[in-house]
Amino acid sequence: MVVLVSLLMQGTTIGAVARRTGVAQPAGKDDIPPQRSDEVRDHELDPSMTIASICASYKLPVPDAAALTLADWLTQSLNRPPMVGGAVSPGKATVMVRAVRDGVIARARLLMPD
Repeated sequence: MVVLVSLLMQGTTIGAVARRTGVAQPAGKDDIPPQRSDEVRDHELDPSMTIASICASYKLPVPDAAALTLADWLTQSLNRPPMVGGAVSPGKATVMVRAVRDGVIARARLLMPD
């Protein structure tokens, strides 16, 4: 049990210490350009946009929390601290966390079927 806790602590603190000290980290999967597919449209989203404006732009159904920013809505919808790769699928679309800085969603993507 002690070994497991130690490994978990190291894994979560190394990235935090590296960010605070400005040490360069190797490129993560959020730095890799998305693979394009004929079947899925991939859109970069500004996490500070409201859900209402995103839904209007992409003709998506508007959830009850339309006044929230994308970052706040996604964090609430995930029901846990945001992590790269975390995703929520409202309807046929999927909103995915692509980057997190200081515990806040910094980049997100909208994946929609054609």
